Amino acid sequence: MRKQNFFLVALALLLAACGPTQTAENTEAAVEPAVNDAHLADAPANLIKVLDAHGGYDNWAKQQTMMYSLAAKNEKHQVELPTRKVRLEGDKWTIGYDGEAVWIQQDSSHFGGSARFYHNLYFYFIAMPFVLADPGIVYEEVPAISFEGVDYPGVKVSYEANVGDSPDDNYILYYHPETFQMEWLAYTVTYRSKEPSDNFRLIRYADWKELNGLVLPHKLTWFKYEDGEVVEPARDPMLVSDMSFSTTALAEATYAKPEGAEEVSK
Repeated sequence: MRKQNFFLVALALLLAACGPTQTAENTEAAVEPAVNDAHLADAPANLIKVLDAHGGYDNWAKQQTMMYSLAAKNEKHQVELPTRKVRLEGDKWTIGYDGEAVWIQQDSSHFGGSARFYHNLYFYFIAMPFVLADPGIVYEEVPAISFEGVDYPGVKVSYEANVGDSPDDNYILYYHPETFQMEWLAYTVTYRSKEPSDNFRLIRYADWKELNGLVLPHKLTWFKYEDGEVVEPARDPMLVSDMSFSTTALAEATYAKPEGAEEVSK
């Protein structure tokens, strides 16, 4: 009887020692970063299908860093996705946004445009369709556009007041009716005028590639768009290369204003 009791006590101690460790390991493996997608509760069901066709909003929201290059411009772009901090590196200039201000560092005045307008311009074109699922957006389903015998349904995106530098901008995402893959983007530009506009420009998206489970475009072609009709390409395509995503954020110094740089307000 004593041997039996000793065996039972030993077994109980062994289970007690092993149990918590196994539970902790299982719990840790099951934990994933929380994703706040409550702002999409009122989004059109077909927009959610478009996001899912491109890898899903939950997957997008878990990414911390996006990097890509614009070969024709010889530029490298780095973006911290949760905060939208950026660092753009050109031949003779560097533009950044540190979370509070846009800054530029350059040789003389080599960059001739508006650094504030430019700092996130191409990110918003390239990070499609996911940037159209940001908080503060109002959605509206609109008539399709037709091209080469296919009707592409549309979802119009507008912004609540005081969201971003250009809350009066409007976008229309057009997607394939069967695959729900994004095909076109119509957009207005109000940054300089600060006035609402009905003058839509049009981009066709192609060369979609999967990275970290996300499907993003690598070829953007601007089209002539007249009276609601798609006409023909307006210029050569813009090609994106060296795109990558990471669930790890870059060092804060990546986006910090360096010595000699100046803040820009326009």
